[in-house]
Amino acid sequence: MSLVLSSQYGLRIVGTGMALPSDFGSRAAGRISNEDLYHALFGPRFADELARRGWTVDDPETRYGIRSREWLHHVGTPPADDAPDVADLSIAAAERAIDDAGVLGSSIDVVLAATSTPARITSSLAARVGAALECSGACLDLRAGGAGGLAAWITATRMLGGGARRALVVAAEASSFYLGVEEPGIAAVYGDGAGALVLQLDPGSESGLVSARFERRDSTGRAFTVPGALPPRTRAIDAGEYRFQRPDADYTERIDETWRATLKSFRALRADVFVPYAVTRARVEAAREVLGVSADRTVDRLADLGCLGCAGPLVHAHTALHERELAAGSTLVSAAVAGGITSAALAWRI
Repeated sequence: MSLVLSSQYGLRIVGTGMALPSDFGSRAAGRISNEDLYHALFGPRFADELARRGWTVDDPETRYGIRSREWLHHVGTPPADDAPDVADLSIAAAERAIDDAGVLGSSIDVVLAATSTPARITSSLAARVGAALECSGACLDLRAGGAGGLAAWITATRMLGGGARRALVVAAEASSFYLGVEEPGIAAVYGDGAGALVLQLDPGSESGLVSARFERRDSTGRAFTVPGALPPRTRAIDAGEYRFQRPDADYTERIDETWRATLKSFRALRADVFVPYAVTRARVEAAREVLGVSADRTVDRLADLGCLGCAGPLVHAHTALHERELAAGSTLVSAAVAGGITSAALAWRI
């Protein structure tokens, strides 16, 4: 049984921001073209390896709709001690969101941070963001796989009006640290990045949360995940279990079923813009068709940034809000289905 949350108006998005590895210059790997990708995975003679596999340099674009992605870490090499991490991405996106909102970090009552690729096992990502912004309010982490960014956004709405006046939501992923040459198809899909938004009470306005939905479903087959247990075990390290593993057909079908069920429940809302969790172009197209939204009303950065995990919906919302002229009263819909299997979706009135 899914959990459906009722509307909550009188809320407004007052600022958004995003951050990418290229923002850190030479400290990060930066923009990785498909040719760069294969050079990193297979070395300077990558063309020979591609020929042996029957692949071409253009396969990531042909198969997944991805021309490039950004990485903090050069996959295939040991992580540098001074490499930026997911917290650095989060802080950069958060700073841009509060600048866009024209507010001070000290005015934020709650920081909600989501990631599937934390830099530390136990310390709080949100607290690190809060410290950078000089925010002394509530700083909370939220883990929900690829649905984490939307889950944090929805959770923030319930805190506003219940004592909090202004909330910062940030979602970030640093998947490059968990990619390897063993699964070049997965390495081709995933990029690093962060998105953030500032929500604020606006009593009396008609903007805010129209509806939200959460659901967990049983999964079958081999899940898409980093299977290694924490703290790391020597056997698991040797077995390569701290890299993303490829899902099988049974698991993928369950993911697709969850996407269809989630989006069918939002069809009646008539979305003016759809900002999806985007993994591949084929899945984005399938999702928008179920939702009943045209391609020109679907906004994502999949082609140039790849899949950004839980950060994707916030990055895409930032893009839509800054590049599209969305009229007051228009409806933004976003959805994410993540390993677990868990899903989150929301409709937001601008």
